[in-house]
Amino acid sequence: MIIASAAKGLEISTNRRMSQVIKKETNSLFHHSICMLSGPNLLREICMGLPAATIVASEDEEISRTMQRLLTSPNLCVWTHTDMLGVELGGALKNMDGVAEGVSTPEVAWELAHEMGLEMPITEKIYQVLYGRLSPKRPSLNKWGPR
Repeated sequence: MIIASAAKGLEISTNRRMSQVIKKETNSLFHHSICMLSGPNLLREICMGLPAATIVASEDEEISRTMQRLLTSPNLCVWTHTDMLGVELGGALKNMDGVAEGVSTPEVAWELAHEMGLEMPITEKIYQVLYGRLSPKRPSLNKWGPR
């Protein structure tokens, strides 16, 4: 059995990723079979038969490969990975809808990324504009902005 989820975001009350929520709610016998789907794709593109791509991540590489075989079509390219953390956070933070659903402020998103050791230059710039001294009109001199 494979448990596949395309849900994006973080659980508001706990800041858990969706795979963590699924693990909490399912029998531990199935934890290895959890996989997460993420973009870059739009449902509209897929439904219209336009070329699209997606990524499926699981801690178990064989689960990712099985989902790849099940989902790949002439118009849908499916990539695999074992980095569930990266795929989930990328999906959750790729647009403001994901941020609004799962993270209450850009400051929390920035703190969460840094706690997890992720380099997120765009999030860093937003944080610096909102909470630091970076002017949105001034180009940065390096990936973290002016110091």
